[in-house]
This record gives sequence, C-alpha cells and structure tokens, in this order.
Amino acid sequence: MRVGRGAAVGDRLTLSLRPEDVSLHTARPEGPGIENLFEGEVVDTIYLGSFLEGRVRVGRHEIAIRIDHYEEPAPGQTIHLSFRPEHGLCLTG
Repeated sequence: MRVGRGAAVGDRLTLSLRPEDVSLHTARPEGPGIENLFEGEVVDTIYLGSFLEGRVRVGRHEIAIRIDHYEEPAPGQTIHLSFRPEHGLCLTG
C-alpha cells in the first residue's frame, strides 16, 4: 500500500484513522467545523478505566473508537462519528 497522494476520482482508497481521533456525537451535529460525518450503530463498548473502547458499524464496515469514559453509548444506539481531515490517512493499492 502507498499513501493516496494523486489519487483520481473513482480510485479505490483505504482510510486509516486512530481510534482516539474519531469524535462521537449522540445527535447529528450542526454548524461549522464538522467534517467527515458518518452515521453508525454502536456494536459494543468496553470500559478500560479512563476511557472506553468500542466498535461502531457504519454501513458494512466497523470502526474502532476510543472515547472518554463519561460517555456511555449503548449497543444498538445510533450515533454520529466525525474526524478532522488531517487525522485521516488515505492509502491506495
């Protein structure tokens, strides 16, 4: 795989994100500064002391998240995920 610089429209890309760079929203956020927004369903979460790790199903994909332990999304709950463009790494190949 290589970094997706110079990718053309229609090219297949893989997006790589660190779980802690994904923001969770219990309601669809409005306003400026919200980019790369996806709706998903919570698969599960695991309490790990100062944070929760979890999986969210977006379409046919599962996304790993790491969030503050004060947020407790429930399995089956609809949520929204977002990330800042500079946190995503597109790969081709």
